[in-house]
Amino acid sequence: MIDSWLKADLAKFYSHHPVAVLIDDSGEAEFLLKALPSDYVVYQTDNELSELEAKYRIEKALQHNKVQGTKQLIYTQQPLNKLSFIREYFEVYGGVEIHSLPNYIKLKVHQTLN
Repeated sequence: MIDSWLKADLAKFYSHHPVAVLIDDSGEAEFLLKALPSDYVVYQTDNELSELEAKYRIEKALQHNKVQGTKQLIYTQQPLNKLSFIREYFEVYGGVEIHSLPNYIKLKVHQTLN
């Protein structure tokens, strides 16, 4: 169920943009990456160099129109204020911040049950 909520949250961004960012400060939600469908291209970043590499690969794919039928997802365990090269993607395209997986689950259960 958690993976469905995450996919639904990300789908909001993918309906308008080819790139989204998943910020998982605690690292508790990393297991959700395995539940994503095969049309997701996931870039895991943990430092400035990996951020730069992800940005380069995404920009290259966008430039050559190689993102057709795929969803570009940047996953990081760094907080938003520590991001360098991919912060722009979060601010322009959007993304999901999960500071605490239990709190994310509580929020989603609350929203579902209304």
